[in-house]
Amino acid sequence: MKSLCSKIREMICDEYDFNDSSQNRLQEIEEHLKICEDCRNYVENLRKVVVYYQKYEIHVDEECSIRILKKLGLYKG
Repeated sequence: MKSLCSKIREMICDEYDFNDSSQNRLQEIEEHLKICEDCRNYVENLRKVVVYYQKYEIHVDEECSIRILKKLGLYKG
């Protein structure tokens, strides 16, 4: 299951739109979230971060963005 979770989390970061709950193209993610509490928590935490950054109009430079992605294990550079 962990490799599936890794794949789903990568898809979430690449494709998931936290502002559009009506997306139909991400059925695989939604189906996985129904059965995986860890990934549901992951999405909820990401959603909170996105909302916070949008609400407070927080901007970070590219170097900071890269460090954050590396810490999250999501950096592809």
